Amino acid sequence: MIRSVPWIRKCVGLSVLWSLLFLCTGCLSRTLTIRTAPPGAEVWMNKVPVGRTPVTIPVTYGGSREFIIVHDDGEDGKRYRPIRVRHNNYQTLLDTFPFDFFVEVLPINQQDDQVIEVVLEPSTVAETAEADEDAWTQGLLKKADELRRRARRLQHTGPPEAIPFLKEKEEKKAPAKDGATKNGVR
Repeated sequence: MIRSVPWIRKCVGLSVLWSLLFLCTGCLSRTLTIRTAPPGAEVWMNKVPVGRTPVTIPVTYGGSREFIIVHDDGEDGKRYRPIRVRHNNYQTLLDTFPFDFFVEVLPINQQDDQVIEVVLEPSTVAETAEADEDAWTQGLLKKADELRRRARRLQHTGPPEAIPFLKEKEEKKAPAKDGATKNGVR
């Protein structure tokens, strides 16, 4: 009969336990997929470019994010209006301590995939040109109104007699009388 050494039995048991613990770890992974119709739009997340649609972004934590989606010219030559999307990637109980530790250690793989689908509205060149023309016309009308107000004010009050800062310069340039100098010293 062979006697086993008790410390060897303990070492083997602990090594088996540690190996099972490392082999059975799980994880929580999150992704956020953005799709647009039509595809190929440029996506910016929190003012940082992340790619063109359809794009999948790995997300490590929950929270609010702002997306700006811009599609310049489509394959059909159409222009599309830029869109701002605010998305709240909710924070769950699995994100808080101590539950996040157990989610990472337990042998359960959890996948959280969220999808944002956006339909882009076409913008015609006529709309853009019309908006630019309206803004230009409004600016021109504001300038005309300001000039009319100034002209009416001058009609009632008359032109200014002299510009104040020019009067002061003329007085300084005038020669001193009686041979006096600036400080009264000859």
